[in-house]
Amino acid sequence: MTFSHHKNRIGIEFAGDYINIVVLQNIHGKEEVEYLESIMVKDLPDSAVIGLVQGAVKAAMARNYETVLVVSAKDAITKTIQIPSTVDHEIRDILNLQAGRQTPYAREELIVDYINLGQYQEVYTKVFVTMVPAALIKRQYQILEAAGLKTSKIIFAADCIGALCGEIVGKDTPDRTYALLNLGFDTADISIFCRNGLLFTRNIPVGVIQLSQDREKTVKRLAEEMQKTIEAYRVEEIAGVPAVLYVAGDEIIVPPIERTAFSGAGLEMHSFNIGDYVTIKEETKKTKGASSFSLIASLAACDKLHIRLIPEEVKLQQQFEAKARRIITAGILVMVIFFQLCLIFISKMYFKERYLGALKTGYEEKISEATRLMGLSEKNRVLKTYLGSRALAVEAIARLNEILPDEIYLKGITFENESKIVIKGTSKSMSRIFQFVTELENDPLFSQVKTEFTESRKEGTEDVSDFGIVMSLEGHEQAQPKAEENASTTGTEKKEADAR
Repeated sequence: MTFSHHKNRIGIEFAGDYINIVVLQNIHGKEEVEYLESIMVKDLPDSAVIGLVQGAVKAAMARNYETVLVVSAKDAITKTIQIPSTVDHEIRDILNLQAGRQTPYAREELIVDYINLGQYQEVYTKVFVTMVPAALIKRQYQILEAAGLKTSKIIFAADCIGALCGEIVGKDTPDRTYALLNLGFDTADISIFCRNGLLFTRNIPVGVIQLSQDREKTVKRLAEEMQKTIEAYRVEEIAGVPAVLYVAGDEIIVPPIERTAFSGAGLEMHSFNIGDYVTIKEETKKTKGASSFSLIASLAACDKLHIRLIPEEVKLQQQFEAKARRIITAGILVMVIFFQLCLIFISKMYFKERYLGALKTGYEEKISEATRLMGLSEKNRVLKTYLGSRALAVEAIARLNEILPDEIYLKGITFENESKIVIKGTSKSMSRIFQFVTELENDPLFSQVKTEFTESRKEGTEDVSDFGIVMSLEGHEQAQPKAEENASTTGTEKKEADAR
């Protein structure tokens, strides 16, 4: 049979004078017991117990396994209580107040958890309460921690046994109740359960040791204790009275107990062998005893438990560690994403550089040719600009020659830049100078015509006036097109002349 267990687990139970250790592996979805041992620790100090546990774990070669601490019914106080509430958090608060009154311990000295058995008279809730001394749990937890085992779960054995047996024997009749006798070395647990799990449990000081010493007397006492358990369960009015009793163990334990031993309690007896549901390796069977049942069953069904007995400080520590793991995981995830983005960015840059290099190599000749053509184009532009400037100067001189009156002669013409021209000359009369300036202003080729100076002097027997005029060439932007047009006209005239 396969349970919902997917982890390799090592289970440890402090059972009086013994420590029981079981290693349960999940192999291809099936549970298999790889290691099983009971260690005698009677009257040993904790330091010696730690060494024995370390040796057993080393012998089992159980590394990176989930560690489960199983608390036996002998170490727990169990009660069935009616709580005047049906709300979970209110039930828990009431239990926290009542726990100290139900036991000789103060509330802070107890670890308390419960199983909800259902509503009673509509306003009450019947609960199965489990109380364990906190000092006992802390001691066992610290021993395992000192032995190098990080305990992840602390569970109640009877709770897991009820869940496992309820799933196995109660699957066909979910409303029926059953009784189970789990024989340990020196104690026994009597549990009553149904399909939903544990309903009632009781621990008695009778075990395999007593059975082997005086079988007849021990069987009789077991029958009496079973009768008392049934009566105590009947008083609680939890559910129906069981009619079937399962005795947990194997072929070594069950045969000595007669099938009719519990008929006085109205119970039909059957055996319950854990080996029928969980595979046990041949080399471990020789060490298997009656007390191994609760530990193996607890590991196989600890995912279905209701009761958790982890101390508050351990819970806080586990929560802190879980939060730290989440933060570390988030940090690692952020770093991974950052490195991936960097890798993508670097890869893009690398491939772009490679692509650009390939383009440069492929177009190197074309780039060289384009550079050469750009140089020629720039030279042509400069030459056209120069030729346009010269054409404009020639046109300006020709225009001055056309409008220059006979009474004025020029002494000099200066082109200071592409658009500014300065002329100096002499006129026989001052009025003729002003008339000449007016003619220049009216000419579209010239603009901003200004008389720079005028001076009167004698030239022989005549009075003359020297002058200077500054002006701008209005059409210097059209010089290049005009030059090309003049060149084209000249070429056309030359062709016509050749034709004639």
